[in-house]
Amino acid sequence: MKTHFMKYFLIASVILCLVFICVYAFITSRPLLYMLVKEYVNGRHAKSGEYPAFSEDSQSEQSYQNVTIFCWILSMTSNLKDKAAAVNSTWAPRCNKYVFVISAEKAKPEGRTVTNDQQTSAYVEHDILYINSPEGYFKLIPKVKKVMQYLYEKELHNYDWFLKADDDSYFIIENLRYLLSKHDPSKGLYLGYALEPTVSSKSVLYMSGGAGYVFSREGIRLMVENGYNVGACKESTEFEDLEIGKCAKIAGVTAVNTIDKLDRETFHPDHLKDFIPGPPKAWLNFYAKNKPKGGPDCCSQYSISFHRMSYQDILIFDHLLYKTNVYGRRNLRNDTDVFKDRKA
Repeated sequence: MKTHFMKYFLIASVILCLVFICVYAFITSRPLLYMLVKEYVNGRHAKSGEYPAFSEDSQSEQSYQNVTIFCWILSMTSNLKDKAAAVNSTWAPRCNKYVFVISAEKAKPEGRTVTNDQQTSAYVEHDILYINSPEGYFKLIPKVKKVMQYLYEKELHNYDWFLKADDDSYFIIENLRYLLSKHDPSKGLYLGYALEPTVSSKSVLYMSGGAGYVFSREGIRLMVENGYNVGACKESTEFEDLEIGKCAKIAGVTAVNTIDKLDRETFHPDHLKDFIPGPPKAWLNFYAKNKPKGGPDCCSQYSISFHRMSYQDILIFDHLLYKTNVYGRRNLRNDTDVFKDRKA
Protein backbone atom coordinates (compact mmCIF):
# COMPACT_ATOMS: atom_id res chain seq x y z
CA MET A 1 0.00 0.00 0.00
CA LYS A 2 2.79 2.34 0.97
CA THR A 3 4.61 1.51 -2.24
CA HIS A 4 1.61 2.50 -4.37
CA PHE A 5 1.13 5.68 -2.34
CA MET A 6 4.77 6.71 -2.78
CA LYS A 7 4.57 5.91 -6.49
CA TYR A 8 1.51 8.13 -7.02
CA PHE A 9 3.00 10.83 -4.79
CA LEU A 10 6.19 10.92 -6.86
CA ILE A 11 4.22 11.02 -10.13
CA ALA A 12 2.03 13.86 -8.83
CA SER A 13 5.11 15.76 -7.63
CA VAL A 14 6.79 15.43 -11.01
CA ILE A 15 3.65 16.62 -12.81
CA LEU A 16 3.32 19.62 -10.47
CA CYS A 17 6.97 20.51 -11.04
CA LEU A 18 6.54 20.32 -14.80
CA VAL A 19 3.42 22.50 -14.63
CA PHE A 20 5.27 25.02 -12.46
CA ILE A 21 8.23 25.11 -14.88
CA CYS A 22 5.95 25.60 -17.89
CA VAL A 23 3.98 28.39 -16.20
CA TYR A 24 7.18 30.09 -15.03
CA ALA A 25 8.72 29.86 -18.51
CA PHE A 26 5.57 31.28 -20.07
CA ILE A 27 5.39 34.21 -17.68
CA THR A 28 9.08 35.12 -17.80
CA SER A 29 9.18 34.93 -21.59
CA ARG A 30 6.48 37.62 -21.84
CA PRO A 31 6.90 41.29 -20.95
CA LEU A 32 5.46 41.99 -17.51
CA LEU A 33 2.55 44.40 -17.17
CA TYR A 34 4.40 46.22 -14.46
CA MET A 35 7.09 45.86 -11.85
CA LEU A 36 7.29 48.00 -8.73
CA VAL A 37 10.75 47.96 -7.16
CA LYS A 38 11.84 50.15 -4.23
CA GLU A 39 8.99 52.60 -4.83
CA TYR A 40 9.99 53.54 -8.36
CA VAL A 41 8.51 52.63 -11.71
CA ASN A 42 10.27 49.84 -13.55
CA GLY A 43 7.55 48.60 -15.87
CA ARG A 44 8.56 47.51 -19.34
CA HIS A 45 6.12 45.88 -21.71
CA ALA A 46 8.57 45.62 -24.59
CA LYS A 47 11.93 47.33 -24.71
CA SER A 48 13.03 49.01 -27.88
CA GLY A 49 14.36 46.41 -30.26
CA GLU A 50 12.49 43.49 -28.69
CA TYR A 51 9.92 43.41 -31.47
CA PRO A 52 10.25 43.57 -35.29
CA ALA A 53 10.22 47.19 -36.45
CA PHE A 54 10.00 47.56 -40.21
CA SER A 55 10.33 51.34 -40.01
CA GLU A 56 12.87 54.01 -40.85
CA ASP A 57 13.38 56.32 -37.86
CA SER A 58 16.40 58.43 -38.83
CA GLN A 59 14.37 61.66 -39.00
CA SER A 60 12.88 61.21 -35.53
CA GLU A 61 16.29 60.21 -34.17
CA GLN A 62 17.80 63.42 -35.51
CA SER A 63 14.93 65.41 -34.00
CA TYR A 64 15.61 63.72 -30.65
CA GLN A 65 19.05 65.31 -30.65
CA ASN A 66 17.97 68.72 -31.95
CA VAL A 67 14.84 69.34 -29.86
CA THR A 68 15.38 68.25 -26.27
CA ILE A 69 12.41 67.74 -23.96
CA PHE A 70 12.25 67.13 -20.22
CA CYS A 71 8.92 65.47 -19.33
CA TRP A 72 7.49 65.67 -15.84
CA ILE A 73 4.47 63.46 -15.29
CA LEU A 74 2.13 64.03 -12.35
CA SER A 75 1.29 60.76 -10.63
CA MET A 76 0.75 59.22 -7.21
CA THR A 77 2.00 56.12 -5.44
CA SER A 78 -1.24 54.23 -6.02
CA ASN A 79 -0.86 54.68 -9.80
CA LEU A 80 2.69 53.37 -10.13
CA LYS A 81 1.58 49.79 -10.79
CA ASP A 82 -0.71 50.53 -13.72
CA LYS A 83 -1.01 54.04 -15.21
CA ALA A 84 2.56 55.15 -14.54
CA ALA A 85 3.92 51.74 -15.54
CA ALA A 86 2.10 51.95 -18.88
CA VAL A 87 3.42 55.47 -19.51
CA ASN A 88 6.89 54.35 -18.50
CA SER A 89 6.71 51.48 -20.99
CA THR A 90 5.46 53.53 -23.93
CA TRP A 91 5.80 57.24 -24.61
CA ALA A 92 7.83 58.53 -21.65
CA PRO A 93 11.22 57.08 -22.77
CA ARG A 94 10.88 59.08 -26.01
CA CYS A 95 11.46 62.22 -23.95
CA ASN A 96 15.13 63.12 -23.51
CA LYS A 97 14.58 62.80 -19.77
CA TYR A 98 11.49 62.15 -17.69
CA VAL A 99 10.37 61.84 -14.09
CA PHE A 100 7.14 60.90 -12.37
CA VAL A 101 6.20 63.53 -9.78
CA ILE A 102 4.99 62.06 -6.49
CA SER A 103 3.99 63.89 -3.30
CA ALA A 104 6.12 62.98 -0.30
CA GLU A 105 5.88 64.01 3.33
CA LYS A 106 9.64 64.10 3.74
CA ALA A 107 12.41 64.76 1.27
CA LYS A 108 16.14 64.19 1.48
CA PRO A 109 18.12 67.32 2.45
CA GLU A 110 20.66 66.98 -0.37
CA GLY A 111 17.90 67.53 -2.94
CA ARG A 112 16.49 70.77 -1.58
CA THR A 113 16.09 73.93 -3.61
CA VAL A 114 15.89 77.42 -2.16
CA THR A 115 13.15 79.93 -2.95
CA ASN A 116 12.29 83.13 -1.09
CA ASP A 117 14.74 82.17 1.70
CA GLN A 118 12.73 79.02 2.43
CA GLN A 119 13.79 75.49 1.64
CA THR A 120 11.47 73.61 -0.70
CA SER A 121 12.14 69.88 -0.42
CA ALA A 122 12.52 67.91 -3.63
CA TYR A 123 14.67 64.97 -4.60
CA VAL A 124 14.97 62.49 -7.44
CA GLU A 125 15.28 58.76 -6.88
CA HIS A 126 15.57 56.74 -10.08
CA ASP A 127 12.74 58.03 -12.29
CA ILE A 128 10.63 59.65 -9.55
CA LEU A 129 10.77 63.26 -8.41
CA TYR A 130 9.50 63.42 -4.83
CA ILE A 131 7.96 66.77 -3.90
CA ASN A 132 7.21 67.73 -0.30
CA SER A 133 3.65 68.76 -1.07
CA PRO A 134 0.22 67.39 -0.11
CA GLU A 135 -1.65 65.11 -2.51
CA GLY A 136 -4.98 66.05 -4.08
CA TYR A 137 -6.53 67.58 -7.20
CA PHE A 138 -7.11 70.96 -5.55
CA LYS A 139 -3.59 70.95 -4.12
CA LEU A 140 -1.81 70.78 -7.46
CA ILE A 141 -0.80 74.44 -7.58
CA PRO A 142 1.88 74.28 -4.83
CA LYS A 143 3.06 70.97 -6.29
CA VAL A 144 3.49 72.43 -9.78
CA LYS A 145 5.18 75.52 -8.34
CA LYS A 146 7.75 73.37 -6.53
CA VAL A 147 8.39 71.31 -9.65
CA MET A 148 9.08 74.46 -11.68
CA GLN A 149 11.43 75.72 -8.97
CA TYR A 150 13.23 72.37 -9.05
CA LEU A 151 13.54 72.50 -12.85
CA TYR A 152 14.83 76.06 -12.63
CA GLU A 153 17.51 75.05 -10.13
CA LYS A 154 18.55 71.67 -11.53
CA GLU A 155 17.61 71.25 -15.20
CA LEU A 156 17.06 74.64 -16.81
CA HIS A 157 20.17 74.66 -18.99
CA ASN A 158 20.07 70.96 -19.85
CA TYR A 159 16.93 70.95 -22.02
CA ASP A 160 15.08 73.18 -24.48
CA TRP A 161 11.50 72.39 -23.44
CA PHE A 162 9.65 71.17 -20.36
CA LEU A 163 6.45 69.15 -20.75
CA LYS A 164 3.91 68.75 -17.95
CA ALA A 165 1.73 65.66 -18.38
CA ASP A 166 -0.62 63.48 -16.35
CA ASP A 167 -0.26 59.73 -15.94
CA ASP A 168 -3.56 59.17 -17.76
CA SER A 169 -2.33 60.95 -20.89
CA TYR A 170 -0.76 59.66 -24.08
CA PHE A 171 1.79 61.79 -25.96
CA ILE A 172 3.24 61.35 -29.42
CA ILE A 173 6.57 62.92 -28.57
CA GLU A 174 7.87 62.94 -32.16
CA ASN A 175 4.93 65.14 -33.20
CA LEU A 176 5.57 67.41 -30.22
CA ARG A 177 9.19 67.79 -31.32
CA TYR A 178 8.02 68.63 -34.83
CA LEU A 179 5.80 71.41 -33.46
CA LEU A 180 8.49 72.70 -31.10
CA SER A 181 11.08 72.75 -33.88
CA LYS A 182 9.17 75.76 -35.26
CA HIS A 183 9.80 77.76 -32.08
CA ASP A 184 12.77 79.22 -30.21
CA PRO A 185 13.27 77.90 -26.64
CA SER A 186 15.22 81.06 -25.74
CA LYS A 187 11.91 82.94 -25.92
CA GLY A 188 9.33 82.77 -23.14
CA LEU A 189 6.70 80.44 -24.65
CA TYR A 190 3.80 78.35 -23.34
CA LEU A 191 1.96 75.81 -25.55
CA GLY A 192 -1.01 73.47 -25.19
CA TYR A 193 -4.78 73.22 -25.69
CA ALA A 194 -6.06 76.80 -25.37
CA LEU A 195 -9.02 77.44 -23.07
CA GLU A 196 -11.08 80.64 -23.11
CA PRO A 197 -11.19 82.99 -20.14
CA THR A 198 -13.80 82.16 -17.53
CA VAL A 199 -16.11 84.71 -15.88
CA SER A 200 -13.73 85.12 -12.96
CA SER A 201 -10.62 85.56 -15.08
CA LYS A 202 -11.37 87.79 -18.05
CA SER A 203 -8.44 88.45 -20.39
CA VAL A 204 -6.55 85.36 -19.13
CA LEU A 205 -5.82 82.62 -21.65
CA TYR A 206 -4.67 79.30 -20.23
CA MET A 207 -3.78 75.82 -21.43
CA SER A 208 -5.64 72.69 -20.38
CA GLY A 209 -3.78 70.78 -17.70
CA GLY A 210 -5.23 67.45 -18.82
CA ALA A 211 -4.04 67.88 -22.40
CA GLY A 212 -0.59 68.77 -21.09
CA TYR A 213 1.35 71.98 -21.58
CA VAL A 214 4.89 72.86 -22.56
CA PHE A 215 7.14 75.69 -21.39
CA SER A 216 10.29 76.77 -23.14
CA ARG A 217 13.52 77.06 -21.20
CA GLU A 218 13.04 80.82 -21.04
CA GLY A 219 9.40 80.31 -20.06
CA ILE A 220 10.43 78.35 -16.96
CA ARG A 221 12.94 81.05 -16.04
CA LEU A 222 10.32 83.79 -16.33
CA MET A 223 7.76 81.79 -14.33
CA VAL A 224 10.19 81.40 -11.44
CA GLU A 225 12.02 84.75 -11.51
CA ASN A 226 9.09 87.00 -12.43
CA GLY A 227 6.36 84.91 -10.83
CA TYR A 228 7.07 82.55 -7.95
CA ASN A 229 10.23 84.10 -6.53
CA VAL A 230 8.69 87.56 -6.19
CA GLY A 231 5.31 86.41 -4.90
CA ALA A 232 3.46 87.52 -8.03
CA CYS A 233 1.71 84.16 -8.49
CA LYS A 234 -0.80 83.05 -5.88
CA GLU A 235 -1.14 79.60 -4.36
CA SER A 236 -4.93 79.63 -4.53
CA THR A 237 -7.36 76.72 -4.47
CA GLU A 238 -8.40 77.36 -8.07
CA PHE A 239 -7.76 74.94 -10.89
CA GLU A 240 -4.08 74.33 -11.51
CA ASP A 241 -4.18 75.03 -15.25
CA LEU A 242 -6.07 78.31 -14.79
CA GLU A 243 -3.61 79.50 -12.14
CA ILE A 244 -0.65 78.56 -14.34
CA GLY A 245 -2.19 80.65 -17.13
CA LYS A 246 -2.55 83.63 -14.81
CA CYS A 247 1.03 83.26 -13.62
CA ALA A 248 2.33 82.93 -17.19
CA LYS A 249 0.68 86.20 -18.15
CA ILE A 250 2.09 88.00 -15.09
CA ALA A 251 5.56 86.57 -15.76
CA GLY A 252 5.56 87.68 -19.40
CA VAL A 253 5.29 84.25 -21.01
CA THR A 254 3.62 84.18 -24.45
CA ALA A 255 0.84 81.66 -25.15
CA VAL A 256 1.30 79.94 -28.53
CA ASN A 257 -1.42 78.50 -30.76
CA THR A 258 -0.97 74.81 -31.49
CA ILE A 259 -3.65 74.15 -34.13
CA ASP A 260 -2.49 73.10 -37.58
CA LYS A 261 -3.08 74.85 -40.91
CA LEU A 262 -6.45 73.16 -41.25
CA ASP A 263 -7.52 74.54 -37.84
CA ARG A 264 -7.36 71.11 -36.22
CA GLU A 265 -6.21 70.69 -32.63
CA THR A 266 -3.01 68.88 -31.70
CA PHE A 267 -3.40 68.76 -27.91
CA HIS A 268 -6.62 67.09 -26.73
CA PRO A 269 -8.07 67.34 -23.19
CA ASP A 270 -10.22 64.22 -23.65
CA HIS A 271 -9.98 60.70 -25.05
CA LEU A 272 -10.05 60.19 -28.84
CA LYS A 273 -13.40 58.40 -28.50
CA ASP A 274 -14.86 61.68 -27.17
CA PHE A 275 -14.11 63.31 -30.54
CA ILE A 276 -14.77 60.42 -32.93
CA PRO A 277 -17.47 60.04 -34.04
CA GLY A 278 -18.42 63.10 -31.98
CA PRO A 279 -19.73 65.47 -30.96
CA PRO A 280 -17.12 66.48 -28.36
CA LYS A 281 -18.13 66.73 -24.71
CA ALA A 282 -20.37 69.70 -23.93
CA TRP A 283 -17.94 71.37 -21.52
CA LEU A 284 -15.55 72.15 -24.38
CA ASN A 285 -18.14 74.43 -25.98
CA PHE A 286 -17.95 76.68 -22.93
CA TYR A 287 -14.19 76.68 -22.38
CA ALA A 288 -12.31 75.93 -25.61
CA LYS A 289 -10.78 78.92 -27.37
CA ASN A 290 -11.16 77.27 -30.77
CA LYS A 291 -14.55 75.78 -31.61
CA PRO A 292 -14.32 72.05 -30.79
CA LYS A 293 -14.98 69.66 -33.65
CA GLY A 294 -16.09 66.06 -33.84
CA GLY A 295 -15.43 63.50 -36.53
CA PRO A 296 -12.47 63.46 -38.94
CA ASP A 297 -11.78 67.20 -38.48
CA CYS A 298 -11.46 66.89 -34.71
CA CYS A 299 -7.79 66.22 -34.62
CA SER A 300 -4.63 67.08 -36.49
CA GLN A 301 -2.93 64.34 -38.46
CA TYR A 302 0.05 65.29 -36.31
CA SER A 303 -1.81 65.19 -33.00
CA ILE A 304 0.32 65.36 -29.87
CA SER A 305 -1.73 64.34 -26.84
CA PHE A 306 -4.91 62.68 -25.60
CA HIS A 307 -6.24 62.62 -22.04
CA ARG A 308 -8.42 60.44 -19.76
CA MET A 309 -6.73 57.25 -20.94
CA SER A 310 -6.78 53.95 -19.08
CA TYR A 311 -3.49 52.08 -18.92
CA GLN A 312 -4.95 49.62 -21.43
CA ASP A 313 -5.70 52.52 -23.80
CA ILE A 314 -2.12 53.73 -23.49
CA LEU A 315 -0.75 50.31 -24.42
CA ILE A 316 -3.17 49.93 -27.35
CA PHE A 317 -2.43 53.42 -28.73
CA ASP A 318 1.29 52.75 -28.56
CA HIS A 319 0.99 49.41 -30.31
CA LEU A 320 -1.06 50.84 -33.17
CA LEU A 321 1.25 53.84 -33.61
CA TYR A 322 4.66 52.20 -33.24
CA LYS A 323 4.22 48.50 -33.93
CA THR A 324 1.72 48.68 -36.80
CA ASN A 325 2.48 50.01 -40.29
CA VAL A 326 0.28 50.63 -43.32
CA TYR A 327 2.06 49.33 -46.39
CA GLY A 328 2.52 51.92 -49.14
CA ARG A 329 1.93 54.99 -46.99
CA ARG A 330 4.70 57.57 -46.84
CA ASN A 331 5.59 60.07 -44.17
CA LEU A 332 5.31 63.86 -44.35
CA ARG A 333 7.36 65.44 -47.13
CA ASN A 334 10.19 67.63 -45.85
CA ASP A 335 8.86 70.68 -47.70
CA THR A 336 5.44 70.51 -46.06
CA ASP A 337 4.74 72.62 -42.97
CA VAL A 338 1.70 71.53 -40.98
CA PHE A 339 1.59 74.32 -38.41
CA LYS A 340 0.66 77.97 -38.52
CA ASP A 341 3.10 80.49 -37.11
CA ARG A 342 0.90 82.55 -34.80
CA LYS A 343 0.13 83.32 -31.20
CA ALA A 344 -2.82 81.79 -29.36
